[in-house]
Amino acid sequence: RRYVLEKFDLLLPDLPPELEGIRVVLMSDWHCGPVCRPDDLRPAIRMANACSPDLILVPGDFISRSGEYFHEAAELASQLRPRLPQGTLISWGNHDYWHGLENGLKEMPRAGCQILRNSSLLLTPKREFAESGDKGLWLCGLDDLWAGKPDFAGTLSGLSDCPRLVMSHNPDLAEEQFGSRVDLMVSGHTHGGQIWVPTLGTPVLPSRYGQKYASGWVEAPHYPVYVSRGVGTSSLPIRLGVPPEVTLFVLRRGPRGLLRA
Repeated sequence: RRYVLEKFDLLLPDLPPELEGIRVVLMSDWHCGPVCRPDDLRPAIRMANACSPDLILVPGDFISRSGEYFHEAAELASQLRPRLPQGTLISWGNHDYWHGLENGLKEMPRAGCQILRNSSLLLTPKREFAESGDKGLWLCGLDDLWAGKPDFAGTLSGLSDCPRLVMSHNPDLAEEQFGSRVDLMVSGHTHGGQIWVPTLGTPVLPSRYGQKYASGWVEAPHYPVYVSRGVGTSSLPIRLGVPPEVTLFVLRRGPRGLLRA
């Protein structure tokens, strides 16, 4: 439960001057369930709110074990305070599908979340959401790689040539789907491996690509990915050398890259 706030300046080419300084919080993998209880997760919610975020991105795995826990995830989501109206944007993870997505489809919108499931929204220079436009920042969400049907091409084709942030719960998707502009994909899923062993790294990681997508900034074949260590745990309720993470990106105009703030 020792949450760590990771703070970065995210440089994006062509970012409209009106969107400079937008504050985006990333917090993945809540895993509400018998192990990750609401009282355990509320400090992460408070940490996110203390960042004064304009937007909050949550790329999936809200629950573990049962869809009934979506009511707890929704209660926590309702406490998030993005400065932009309906500024909490979510996508689904494999556990959401495995344990009762129908509950999530009802509960999470009631908590003020916008679901991006192979869909996109444009944040305009006026800092309003739109479905189309020529200037702004595209915010896209892809379905889960393991349990859903992610449609990279269908979601991103036809969008105007603006900076694009894409949510994909599973970072492995970056190795398998590409072809359109992506300035940064944000993911979770791997939890940083939850356990880090000196010289060995993370012995168990749910990825087809070894330890490449354990955590942090990763140069995938066609676009960069930022992999959050996540907030909760799954399988064993243990973290060793891999503290849970809330991430803050402050958007800046410049050559694509990430600078620690």
